[in-house]
Amino acid sequence: MIKSTKDEPKVTAPEPASGTVASSPKNGKRATKVKAKRGAAKAAPWTFPKNPLEEAIAIAKAIEDKNGGNPMKADLLARAVAYNQPNDWRFLNLLRSANLYGLVSGTGQHATVSLEKIGQDVVAPGSPQDRKAALLAAFRNVEDFKKVDDFYGTKRIPEDEYFLNTLTRQFSIPRDRASIFADVFRANTTFLRSFNVHTGASRVALMSYSVPVAWLNKSGSKLPSLGCCWRILPTKTRTYFTNLA
Repeated sequence: MIKSTKDEPKVTAPEPASGTVASSPKNGKRATKVKAKRGAAKAAPWTFPKNPLEEAIAIAKAIEDKNGGNPMKADLLARAVAYNQPNDWRFLNLLRSANLYGLVSGTGQHATVSLEKIGQDVVAPGSPQDRKAALLAAFRNVEDFKKVDDFYGTKRIPEDEYFLNTLTRQFSIPRDRASIFADVFRANTTFLRSFNVHTGASRVALMSYSVPVAWLNKSGSKLPSLGCCWRILPTKTRTYFTNLA
């Protein structure tokens, strides 16, 4: 005869304390891998500026305008560019960007920040040519920008999807940072063009012609007959003539 076990107490394994995971060899390995990945992601430095060059120049300009070009403490510099505290992440990003462009040296909330030659030539140049050269030097001071600029040369940058894929595969830009890279890169080439500074990525293969006689456009109308240079801008449907003078 089998005895009933209805009244016998059930024995269960003790539950792990709240917030903990029962340990096992597999769990331990998995946790180690997750921690390693998180640590690597945290430690991975940004190799390119988060701010466009036009914004980063504000750091160099503040040093020149507010302190006569002499080194400034980060707390004073933060207030000079409209931030209340030197530990404001927006200020630290801006300062880091200015460093990556080679405009200044010194980064962090306790730094003493100094103008570098590139920064001096941008905000207090001896000539327009000095400023143009310094702007291009600042852009290409960022190794990742320089590589992408050299890669595309005079070719048009593709649409976003293909550009982002190229940045990730060809230049090892992390996927979660590729969009920021593309935005900053394009903003920089547009900014440089406003100073008539052309990078490889923004330069179009053009020819300049001396026109001592009138040219005819596709409609048959005459362009002015001037002894100057004209820029010929070909498109799919027509040709534009732009005076370079």
